[in-house]
Amino acid sequence: MKKFITRGIYMTCGIKEDIKREELSMKDIQSCLDRHFENKGDECLQDKGYNHYAIKHKEGRVFSVFKDVKGKKIYIITDGLHLADDPEHGRTYPMTTILYPEEY
Repeated sequence: MKKFITRGIYMTCGIKEDIKREELSMKDIQSCLDRHFENKGDECLQDKGYNHYAIKHKEGRVFSVFKDVKGKKIYIITDGLHLADDPEHGRTYPMTTILYPEEY
């Protein structure tokens, strides 16, 4: 079950290129996204706690790590949780980005 929402999902050029080259599939990405929105990434316990706090208080960002997606490490970050209900920014935030660590 999703614990928070996003208004948009974006991928970096590296992720898009690996999908194009079929080194990653959209199924791989969707699996990571599902786990991200359930706060079930591979990050350490301390970072899971930070994510839990951010989700509960709609503050900050949720940062997930997926350690072995076809031999690659992937980050997923949802930023702007505090803007979800803001009349000015709520249509575009929170936003989620999928990226490789070297693209961070």
